[in-house]
Parts: sequence; structure tokens; C-alpha cells
Amino acid sequence: MTVTDSKGNTATSSNCTLVIAATPIVVTCAATTNGQVGLMYSSGVTATGGTGGYTYALASGTLPTGVTLNPATGVISGTPAAGTYGTYSYTVTVTDSKGNTATSSNCTLVIAATPIVVTCAATTNGQVGLMYSSGVTATGGTGGYTYALASGTLPTGVTLKPRYPAWSAALPRPARTAPTPTR
Repeated sequence: MTVTDSKGNTATSSNCTLVIAATPIVVTCAATTNGQVGLMYSSGVTATGGTGGYTYALASGTLPTGVTLNPATGVISGTPAAGTYGTYSYTVTVTDSKGNTATSSNCTLVIAATPIVVTCAATTNGQVGLMYSSGVTATGGTGGYTYALASGTLPTGVTLKPRYPAWSAALPRPARTAPTPTR
């Protein structure tokens, strides 16, 4: 480069270097997302800026067992394993092809437990005056079930145990009436 002043003096510089930095990398989490234990989940982290060819890595926090971050695409996917319900917070670091990095703010993933499913025992017939026992089974949810009659009534003397999925009792005998003498 040559520079000339108002008196005509000139100077020439040696080689000058101009470096244009890439736009900073910006890492964006998907909006808070929800998944469910046992069901396929997919979401992701996106990056803009920098110099393409991104790689993605979990920087902090954890993902549920069964869910992983694809290091080439930023896609977070998989099937959350049983017992992994809850809220997961994590950050992701993105590295571009020039080695520049940026880290996301906290990302959040909420995994719900499987729905509770209640199954009644096969229909059974009780007999008046004899012990009777039957019940229901529950699966899903988070365990530690309690049971309550949602509608209807049980026969007199039959009770539902709130901590156990069974009801039992001796079914009461009907009231007896004295026979009417006949002549």
C-alpha cells in the first residue's frame, strides 16, 4: 500500500494483512420439549454463524438413558428408558470447521412417566356367606400406587384396601325370616 501526503511525500508499507472473522457461532436449544418414557423422542440443537461443518457435544448435564446427541447433526433422539422420567437440563458446545466454539444456554427436556393403566381382574362370582377376593392391577406412572373406588359401590361387607389392589370379605348372608306355619 502506498500513502502520499499533501507535500507529495510517499511511503509504501510492507504487506498488510486483513483478517475477516467469521460471524460468531450462535447455538440455539429447541423450545422446552416433552417426551415420554417408552416413546420415540426427537428434537435438536441448531447452530448458525461460524464456518460450517459443525460438531456438537454435550458440555454439561445429562440426557435420559436411551436418548443421545448426534455429534454431526445436533439431533437429540431416542426412546427414554423405563424409570427415566423427570426434567433434564444440559448445555451443548458447537465447534465449527475452523475450531471456533460456542456453548448453548441451558436446554431443557421433560420426560413424562408412562400413563397409569388399570386392569380389572377377570369377572368372578362371589357366593353369599363365603370369603371372596378379587382385585385390579396397575402399571405405568411412577409406582407407589394407592387405590380408591372411582364410582359405584361394593356390596355390604366388601372393602377395597387403599394400598393393595384387592378387595375381600365374606359376603353377608341375607336376613332370615321365620317360616310362616301352614295348616
